[in-house]
Amino acid sequence: MRFHCCLVHPPGHSHGAAFIEMTECVHDGLTALGHHVTVAENAWEAESINVCFGAHHLARMGFPRDQLPRQVIFYNLEPLRFGALWDRPEVVAWFAQAPVWDYSLANAAYRKRHAWPGQWYTVPIGYTPSWTRIRRQDPPGRDVLFYGSLTDRRIVALDTLEQHGLAVQTLFGVYGSERDAWIARSRLVLNLHQVEDAPFEAVRVAYLLANRCAAVAEGDPMQDDDARPWAEGMAWTSYDNLLATCQDWLAETSQRQQLADQGYQLIQRRPEARYLESVLNQMATDHVL
Repeated sequence: MRFHCCLVHPPGHSHGAAFIEMTECVHDGLTALGHHVTVAENAWEAESINVCFGAHHLARMGFPRDQLPRQVIFYNLEPLRFGALWDRPEVVAWFAQAPVWDYSLANAAYRKRHAWPGQWYTVPIGYTPSWTRIRRQDPPGRDVLFYGSLTDRRIVALDTLEQHGLAVQTLFGVYGSERDAWIARSRLVLNLHQVEDAPFEAVRVAYLLANRCAAVAEGDPMQDDDARPWAEGMAWTSYDNLLATCQDWLAETSQRQQLADQGYQLIQRRPEARYLESVLNQMATDHVL
């Protein structure tokens, strides 16, 4: 089959770059399955099955539904939760226009509770070798790196780390090679929830593990279906115990390296092609493709 990965990147909107790595991953996974795959920003391919990243931007921009290509799959990589963009009726209706791939079991449960329309498929985040490209800086220049939007609960946690003497680097709206350079020079990388009930951030974590990062994640993988498959690949902590967890791992250089190696081994056992093959087979059974 012919596939086309379309990355929606609104002009002047830096956060459109947040999905570049996932676009690469799906391209590689489909190619490994023997499909012909192309990639472009803000452009469709009429003769291909278009996999659209950032479709929520189209919804917000009022993109005419009748201008969608004949064959399109939306790939949702955003958490669904009450009070967010997703609760708007026009956005819910938009995502009912085409099959949707979604990364999160928590999102699936949310859609079921709220009786969302449409045809959705849960597609776990996998690994592609092209992601493994960050060369670690020795010695690192930062104790802790966090990148992402700065909600109040994140700011409080990061301020607490700094107040106790940790060298913290915070990034927002920084992607690609500039972000990777900070990853390379950081001992730990944090995964903190944007809000308390947010789904596990597998999209963020997968890229970190692919680059042998020692990651500290908020949550309990034994109580979270999305996080459970990632349990052995990172250090876990509650929000209230974040400082002590970071201090412990910063004090243990060899154990921190062992954690990074475990994460890398874990992500390698999750080839992207496996998950794409599964969802494509399911869609064929459903007569969607």
